[in-house]
Amino acid sequence: MDEIELIRRHAPQVTPPEAERKRQARFALMTAAAAPRRRFAWRVARPRRRVLAALVVAVVAIGVARGPIPFLSTADLAAAAALRQAATVAADAEALVIGEGYIYTKIEALWGFYAADWMYLRPLVREDWVAADGSGRIRENVGELIFLSEADREAWEAGNLTPYALNEDFGPGGLEPQLANASLPTDVDLLREEVRERAAASHPWPRTDSQMFVVIGDLLRDPLTPPAVRAALFEVAADLPGIELLGETTDRIGRPGVAVAMTAFPFTPFHRQQIIIFDPATSVLLEERTVGLWPYGDTPAPITWGYATYLEATVVAELPAE
Repeated sequence: MDEIELIRRHAPQVTPPEAERKRQARFALMTAAAAPRRRFAWRVARPRRRVLAALVVAVVAIGVARGPIPFLSTADLAAAAALRQAATVAADAEALVIGEGYIYTKIEALWGFYAADWMYLRPLVREDWVAADGSGRIRENVGELIFLSEADREAWEAGNLTPYALNEDFGPGGLEPQLANASLPTDVDLLREEVRERAAASHPWPRTDSQMFVVIGDLLRDPLTPPAVRAALFEVAADLPGIELLGETTDRIGRPGVAVAMTAFPFTPFHRQQIIIFDPATSVLLEERTVGLWPYGDTPAPITWGYATYLEATVVAELPAE
């Protein structure tokens, strides 16, 4: 019996890690076991203590490779319950049909922009009108830029740059067709694999669970994602290792919702928490947030690196007059 099976004997609900993650966890275990003793190590390790130490190291190693182990945190079970309840609500929701018109969405957001010498946060209000054929319009109203350090501000000003804002009309095919998610599978296992493939393709990080959470948020924010697909997405999210329930909260404009989160890139400058807030009564996505858990220059953590508050989503017959 290896150390993974030893853990599963005491926690059968734990999903075994994939072969590569098991290899990484075992390597971490063997590295720790072979390390020189520290001053605080036991002088004589009794056999039971050795087994216990190996078990603890294995749990920690698997946690690093895969994310928090479900049986170590009741928050995982609470998050899963909240997400499965949202799946039930989503399955009974009425589908939004675009027809010959446009899907109109309005968001208030804060997005980060990066370059070699500077970084800034760009607050904006964005409105999109998108037809089924990919034609439509985007309008952005950008607010005053936010700099987290004087060095960033000085580098920006030295470049004599102007804030980027997208204000453009598009012909057919100019924007992503809004019916693309209609063909996604409603079977939870098949959808999980689709989300996993998208996550693996979008980020070169060996742990895909946190990136899967990002992909799920991308798909849930689309108001034309069919109810059955949205229900399956909540089920996929409920099974993600490391999912955490933050509880009842409000979004930036005061609407009540439930927040769940996933933490990514621990022990690195990219350490962050990705949060989604949804309305438990309708399952509608209200807001997404990215919170940095690592300081940036003189700015201490936590840092809000971005958010998107979804203000409106409806179908309109035609584009508004300029």
